[in-house]
Amino acid sequence: MGWSKHHPLGLIYSAPQSCYRGYTLIANSNGGHYAHLVDMEGHICHRWHADAGISYASLLPNGHLLVRTLPPQDAGPATGFPGGAASILELDWDSHVIWHYHNPMLHLDFERLPNGNTLVLLWAPLPADVDAQSVGATRLSRTRGRCWAMWCRRSPRTVPS
Repeated sequence: MGWSKHHPLGLIYSAPQSCYRGYTLIANSNGGHYAHLVDMEGHICHRWHADAGISYASLLPNGHLLVRTLPPQDAGPATGFPGGAASILELDWDSHVIWHYHNPMLHLDFERLPNGNTLVLLWAPLPADVDAQSVGATRLSRTRGRCWAMWCRRSPRTVPS
């Protein structure tokens, strides 16, 4: 499939002999409020919507969609860090929020584990003693006077009340 500013919607090029049969999940990494499931002919078969935005999505085996939302307006000391998100949402087929995890320090990736928990990456400042020993910290890794790193957190998969 291809995209052109002259044809922003629809299939403009197809080479089925070079493709695996199936569907393609498309979510705009630059932000938007929709994720689309597209067939081999470029037809939209299904569309999910999230008011908080969808910047990345993963289709779960049960047909639900696990999405990273748009960055938060205020992430405290991590405001403006690349790859930020306000929440991870699980949407059912009808775009209803089944589960959510909100943390303004979210960063880029997440993974639903076989036991139902969700693994997420978070921004965190290095402890002062470790930061003082960091040799080779670049301008990009040292922000607001501290060296920041990513760490993993496991979030239990529970349905909100």
